[in-house]
Amino acid sequence: MQIKPLEQQDWSAWQAIYEEAFPIAERFDFEELVNLTHENAKIHLSKLVENDQLVGLLCHVDLSDQKGFILYFATQAQQRGRGLGGKALAAMKELYPAGFILESELTETTAENETQRQARFRFYERNGVKASDTISHNMGGDFHLMRSTTDIDSNHYLEAIDMFGIVAKLSKVESK
Repeated sequence: MQIKPLEQQDWSAWQAIYEEAFPIAERFDFEELVNLTHENAKIHLSKLVENDQLVGLLCHVDLSDQKGFILYFATQAQQRGRGLGGKALAAMKELYPAGFILESELTETTAENETQRQARFRFYERNGVKASDTISHNMGGDFHLMRSTTDIDSNHYLEAIDMFGIVAKLSKVESK
């Protein structure tokens, strides 16, 4: 699996995956994302490539000390279940060896997609991306902050989302 910069000829394929994978409430306008990458060299739109074929997308932020934030990550719907997501996470760990942080929808809810939320959460955990003790409330949703190492934390997350103009309220996970 390779992470490569998004090229203009791939915009429509990237955008199709993006719109299929993320609900409107959690999406930026595609052109706004492109503009953000032009305004801030730390923000990247990338494609996930396997066997010279675009199989997924990544929107990510470079932070200091080889750390990063993953805003959007998805594989094409018809490519799911083939181990590509695990390969993509391994590539992200190479890209950000000191750690990356991402959001995963809150689980144990009454949401219509609760089964999918739990599956995504377990997928991240199986691939070494563990839940932190922090929940982010932003863009109308609630998200577990998950990270690939303990060297990255909610302060890195807040630094990254600020680049997108996202405002979040953070809370600690309640003990059971």
